[in-house]
Amino acid sequence: MTNKYLQKYAYFQQKIVSPPPDSLQMVIVIPARREPDLIGTLKSIKSSVQPRFPYEIIIVFNHPISEATKDKVENERSMLLCREWIRENEYRNIHLIEAFDLPDKQAGVGLARKIGMDEAVRRLAENEKGVIVALDADCTVEKNYLQVLEDHFITNINCNAASIYFEHDLSSVNDELVEGIVQYELHLRYYNQLLKYAGHPFAFHTVGSSMAVRSVVYQKQGGMNKRKAGEDFYFLQKIIQLGNYSEIKTTTVFPSARISDRVPFGTGRAQGEWNNDKKSVLLSYHPQVGEELKLFFHLIEAKGKEANFKLFPLSIQDFIGESKWVEKKDEIVKNTTTHRAFIQRFYSWFNLFMCFKFVHFYRDNYQANISITSAALVLLGKLSIPMKGSENTLELMEKFRELERGL
Repeated sequence: MTNKYLQKYAYFQQKIVSPPPDSLQMVIVIPARREPDLIGTLKSIKSSVQPRFPYEIIIVFNHPISEATKDKVENERSMLLCREWIRENEYRNIHLIEAFDLPDKQAGVGLARKIGMDEAVRRLAENEKGVIVALDADCTVEKNYLQVLEDHFITNINCNAASIYFEHDLSSVNDELVEGIVQYELHLRYYNQLLKYAGHPFAFHTVGSSMAVRSVVYQKQGGMNKRKAGEDFYFLQKIIQLGNYSEIKTTTVFPSARISDRVPFGTGRAQGEWNNDKKSVLLSYHPQVGEELKLFFHLIEAKGKEANFKLFPLSIQDFIGESKWVEKKDEIVKNTTTHRAFIQRFYSWFNLFMCFKFVHFYRDNYQANISITSAALVLLGKLSIPMKGSENTLELMEKFRELERGL
């Protein structure tokens, strides 16, 4: 049977020729480009408690056509070492895809994920409820990782997709970089909790190494994008808005905290900047931005189309503009018939991307960023979580980990 999604959107033709196992339920996709820790990732998955149903791993070895010759050689050698490890360990459910010399304008982690996830669609075939899991080649996973993912999607039959709990591996870097990753992870968790505090329904982490989506949902949303960075954010933003989105908190992905120069932002880039600039303090968004959003969302949810623009926080008024608000409100009203539908469509417009744009607007025009330590302490106070006020960044990060895991 012809798959319309693959026919229209797939980047490559079928790459894996062997037939998938019967009852294949889950495919883990790992992009790999000059990855020294890939075998560690595979060992971690192999040592996990194995699920009841078959699963597969697809590794997409990729690099752009302009990649330096020595880096191409390194990437090819990494693939050969991976094949050798697979043979030695008889780990037969791993497939390698060679995606070398990709066009410079498109090559990157987004395209690599797309190539692998599209192939996962082929492997799952008619099992549209099957799950495509995104992981990175510098991660390890908790022992129950496979089992928890399988159980979650079998038990929660209506779940479209999920974010998987993560903790950066502090042991993967030297002491000089530990403080950098602690503050960076604290920033990620602080921002997520700030949006939750404000009441945004789409406040979830959007981390490419810790997400999973059903094949049918992946296809209906047009698959993964080809962005060279931020592909996970833009992809999950579309998926989250469908509803029935979960947070899996009973297992953990452990991303590396290493430096990387392959993407323009994210953990690797943040660690590089921390190291190069010899920083001691990471700045994050002022907690007041959460209050501005909270009041705005409360007015919208209480009043809907009757919400008075003049009662919005001044920062929101400046950010949107009255004429733009009237235009957007009229558009939402035209396409909805109930208050609930109005609210849903409003959040589809004022989504995670709009929140991100607003907090940067607020930073630039109202209150500048402050130290992540100060910001985190203020938010914990708003959440009525008792703290001494003298905690170091590691203690604060651990508190936010507990908060996000529901402990």
